[in-house]
Amino acid sequence: NMDGFPKASEDEFIDFKNLTNKDLDLSSCEVFLNENDKPAYKFAKESLIKPLSYFTVFSSEENKLNLSNSGSVIELKCDNKTVDFTSYSGGKN
Repeated sequence: NMDGFPKASEDEFIDFKNLTNKDLDLSSCEVFLNENDKPAYKFAKESLIKPLSYFTVFSSEENKLNLSNSGSVIELKCDNKTVDFTSYSGGKN
């Protein structure tokens, strides 16, 4: 809803979890949706996820995530290389 107040039923967001015991630096990383050539989100310099912690990316005027209720592909690229991806299909309403 991009009003600055989180509402799970209205906001678009992606959670990233660091499963390691070391800081995870995402400074050179970007998020791509649905095999689009333009990144939906670029991580800022010094974007770190602490060990076993989460980093949440919310949609904003600058970073429109536009996740589909009928399914999407999410790709994380660092230094222009795919390091992780996931997809989901639509669910029942």
